[in-house]
Amino acid sequence: MAKRESDSPTARLLKKNLSAALSAEIELLLPLSVTALTLGFVFLPYLNETILRPIIGIAFIFFVPGYVLVAALFPAKKAITLLERAGLSFGLSIAICPLVALFLNYTSYGVVLEPLLVGLAAVTLASVLLAVMRRRGLPPDERFSFSFRNVYEFAHKAFPRSDRQFDRALAVALVCLVVIAAGVLSYVVFAPRQGETYSALYILGPDGKAGNYPTQFSLGEKKPVIVGVVNHEQRDANYNLVITLNGTNQTQTLYSQKMTLTNNQTQEQTIYLKPDLVGNNMRIDFSLYLDNGVTPYRTTWLWVTVS
Repeated sequence: MAKRESDSPTARLLKKNLSAALSAEIELLLPLSVTALTLGFVFLPYLNETILRPIIGIAFIFFVPGYVLVAALFPAKKAITLLERAGLSFGLSIAICPLVALFLNYTSYGVVLEPLLVGLAAVTLASVLLAVMRRRGLPPDERFSFSFRNVYEFAHKAFPRSDRQFDRALAVALVCLVVIAAGVLSYVVFAPRQGETYSALYILGPDGKAGNYPTQFSLGEKKPVIVGVVNHEQRDANYNLVITLNGTNQTQTLYSQKMTLTNNQTQEQTIYLKPDLVGNNMRIDFSLYLDNGVTPYRTTWLWVTVS
């Protein structure tokens, strides 16, 4: 019986090369997936408050950028050993992070978490593209590709059967300590932290600048002023804005409004002031009350004359 063409040495070699090529390409999808997950767990609401945020951050910041850079530098399977590849991945990842931070220090973004992660993600993507280009320049069976079988064979060679049980246990304990230390540091970096809580109240002139405020009124005349409220309470906050004119013996409420602002929201509005009291050097108080408080949380004022 004639041997099928699919069983020929040429067909088997073609299948082997195709499998190696696909394995080399798919293996680089894992660091890209970890990068996308890290960005999602930092920028997306609700996800950035879960325990998975520091866990995924460990894999990303301590391994992924260095791993793909090593893949770009050493695309061949036999260029370096698996142990050297793993060690360089950790070392280069730790080295890349401060370099990206140094670059951000000279930009308007500054060294903060979100731009730093975006910078590391950009380095990761560029390294993946470079690794794919360099691997495609090699024969498929010479390209490096990751598999759990490679890990098993490496572990079998690194820890052969012998009576040196204590040395192996010590090595395992050392690896565990490194992982735990990396986890603690990553949690400190990635865990959501409660920032300073405060609200701000400010007034601007009609042109939107801190000046040119209306200070001279005729009785019954209306003049505009811009009032801004900023919420940095790390939560939704309820406010009551009250504007009053304080004369010598009388007080007039010029404006009152209740509002709800989400965290980091700023609300600016133009309010027309119309004093109905005549006097010199009277004070218009802008008072902001938080959560139905009985005393003003923030205050500012203008000295005006009404004739």
